[in-house]
Amino acid sequence: VTGRTFHATNPTPYVLPAHKTRTTLRTDTHKGSGFNELRFEDEATREQIYYHAQKDMDGVINNIHRQSVGRDQHLSVDQDQFQRVTRHRHRTIGKDDFENIGQDHHQEIGRSFIQKIGASFKRFIGGGEITRIEGSRQTTMSGSEETLIGAHQRVLVNTDSYLKAADIVLEAGQALTIKGPGGFIKIDSAGVTISGTIVKINDGGAAGVGTAPVSITPEDPTKPTLPDAPDRR
Repeated sequence: VTGRTFHATNPTPYVLPAHKTRTTLRTDTHKGSGFNELRFEDEATREQIYYHAQKDMDGVINNIHRQSVGRDQHLSVDQDQFQRVTRHRHRTIGKDDFENIGQDHHQEIGRSFIQKIGASFKRFIGGGEITRIEGSRQTTMSGSEETLIGAHQRVLVNTDSYLKAADIVLEAGQALTIKGPGGFIKIDSAGVTISGTIVKINDGGAAGVGTAPVSITPEDPTKPTLPDAPDRR
């Protein structure tokens, strides 16, 4: 039997009879101020289980931990939060997911990163962007692509570069140069300059042949597994 006799020196944790539907187990801190508390509220429509730890709370579960929340869940951590999952982690969100990070975001993935977006992908970068790809990159677009660059653009291709379109327009505000091992063509405000070891016009020869790109469809991500319901036996 757990209980105590309440009197003027040792009053009830909550005023009676205003809180007559509460069952409370409260222990005061030894040689200090504070308390630990486990409370049950049984008033209709106000049922609640409440606990208060004056300092730390630790728990050990040797097997499975199942939890079900009928509506909302709120968690507030005033300092740091640490989480470790030895194997897999599954998460399913029925609607939107909002995240706000005040400073840096660090992420490391040991193998593949597979992502699928049903509608649009929008991103704003306030500073610079650095991307390094050790392998190949394939991009397939069903619609249009437009790029606006405020300053310089420099592209270096160590082997072949192939461009094919129904119409190609190259427009330079100051000068346009096409340069190869045997000469160059330059168009600027002074006119058109053609310079080469030998300049042939309608004199045989053949155009170079390029290799068209290959379209690759990315794999779909694996769907997460839904959690088990609590065991109510």
